[in-house]
Amino acid sequence: MVSDTDTDRLSSAPAVPAQGVPNCHRPATPDVPAVRHGGQVSSLPAEAGRLGGVDLRADHHAPSMFSGGSGTVDQNVRAAEEAGLTRLVVVDRVTCDTDWLAAHRAVIRRAAARTDLTLCRGLETAILDTAGTLDLPADLTAVEFLAVTEHGYPLRAGPGTPADVRILLATGMLTPAQAVELLVGASVRALHRAAEWAQPVLARPFGLLPEVGISEDLLTGDVLRQLAEGCLATGSAVAINERWRCPSPRVAATLAAAGVPLVAGSAARHPDGIGRWDYVRDIAAALAGPPAG
Repeated sequence: MVSDTDTDRLSSAPAVPAQGVPNCHRPATPDVPAVRHGGQVSSLPAEAGRLGGVDLRADHHAPSMFSGGSGTVDQNVRAAEEAGLTRLVVVDRVTCDTDWLAAHRAVIRRAAARTDLTLCRGLETAILDTAGTLDLPADLTAVEFLAVTEHGYPLRAGPGTPADVRILLATGMLTPAQAVELLVGASVRALHRAAEWAQPVLARPFGLLPEVGISEDLLTGDVLRQLAEGCLATGSAVAINERWRCPSPRVAATLAAAGVPLVAGSAARHPDGIGRWDYVRDIAAALAGPPAG
């Protein structure tokens, strides 16, 4: 296990420039129906017609022009309708300095009134450190989903780049097993924080491991059990990410077997990719098993 001494040593490594954690606000808890209360998930779909427990008619990660997408919210909605979806979660990336939240809220409210889709509002937030600090703005009014991801590798002093982590690994200041423990521990703590305000979704699980040169073989049963228990304790779902092709089939199957809800997320930069599944469908089919008979 990673001890306090280990994390102190990692945070003060001279070879890695300290980026630090931004001066993030503690948002007020929004009073919206989609917020999870008492361990109950109130904003995940319950319709029939899933494959392997994954609803392929719902895209839980569709960015718009407010952040990394190229389509407007209305264009995303039209693309979702054309793809035959019944639910779309518009998810845009934020930081503690994001200043377009009121406009985002208004645009999604107007779009929801013009479609038969269930249109939900989400924000993507980065894990900043091993404490699970989230890069969130102060205003989370009417946010239904929080997509929790790691844009940098969560270290105690702040997010590290893949190059930073490779230096720590190469110099022996961090072992691959310790790096995995830090990532999973930070993810679980971040989900607990996110659950205070909205429905948490772990958006790109273990997507950083290949970038730092760590094998998925280190995702042992104990490590995945820790993540699954954290998801269940916070009512969190895990997204199967079409764009980033994660989690792996093994990780997805382990989490599903533990009872963690899995949802489909395209993370499509262009509306044409919304609700269009290749990797997600393959994972869902593997979870469903061979056809009966």
